[in-house]
Amino acid sequence: MAAVASEGEVSGLALSAASVVRGPGEIALMVVEVTKRIFTRPFQFREFLEQAWFVTSVTLMPTILVSIPFGAVISLQVGNLTGQLGAQSFAGATAVLATVREAAPMAAAMIIAGAAGSAICSDLGARKIREEIDAMEVLGIDPLERLVAPAWSPRCSSR
Repeated sequence: MAAVASEGEVSGLALSAASVVRGPGEIALMVVEVTKRIFTRPFQFREFLEQAWFVTSVTLMPTILVSIPFGAVISLQVGNLTGQLGAQSFAGATAVLATVREAAPMAAAMIIAGAAGSAICSDLGARKIREEIDAMEVLGIDPLERLVAPAWSPRCSSR
């Protein structure tokens, strides 16, 4: 027996479909606004340096620790392949080249995006809970210009 949807259920579906479109649209609008504020004066250079140092301190050790297994796996695979081809003298140079060119930037980008992105989101969320962002708006300070743009630009320059 087919279930008949009531009018309330249909309007609930319409509301969720609208929110599916609205959410990404609001994010895209915020990205455009933050990008504009990066190139407007005055840029918060001190906050930019603090955020750049924060990204470095949060992601340096995990990046180093992840690069070791990446290098080991690539070295084993390249060593096996060069042994089959009879070019074992090129195994070391090929493994280093593959690690530096391919695996290390990919691992670093994933770690920077994950660790630094979650850290800045938790910082902004904590500021929202403590009503610091609301206080900035009351004082006439744009939170996107003061907090988000300086925090976003080191992440873009690190890629």
